[in-house]
Amino acid sequence: MTNLPPCNQFSEPPKDKDTGLALLEVKQFDLTWDHIVLSEKIFDPLQEIVLENRKQDIFAAYNLKPKNKLLFCGHLAVAKLKLQKSSPAH
Repeated sequence: MTNLPPCNQFSEPPKDKDTGLALLEVKQFDLTWDHIVLSEKIFDPLQEIVLENRKQDIFAAYNLKPKNKLLFCGHLAVAKLKLQKSSPAH
């Protein structure tokens, strides 16, 4: 396992064998937790998930895996997408 962010795990994105076109687009966002305004009730569990993903080697030593999925729900125009972009668990 690696602690590198997903966008840094591959030298280049996978390509279609026939056309040579990239199969995905890798984007990096310059957002931090400071860009997000949340109550502590929501903020603390999100930070725990991020910490779990940064410490994957410790989890692996105990044959465990960190959480790798989050479900964001809420009304339209809520900052769900911004939160997804700032979370390395995304």
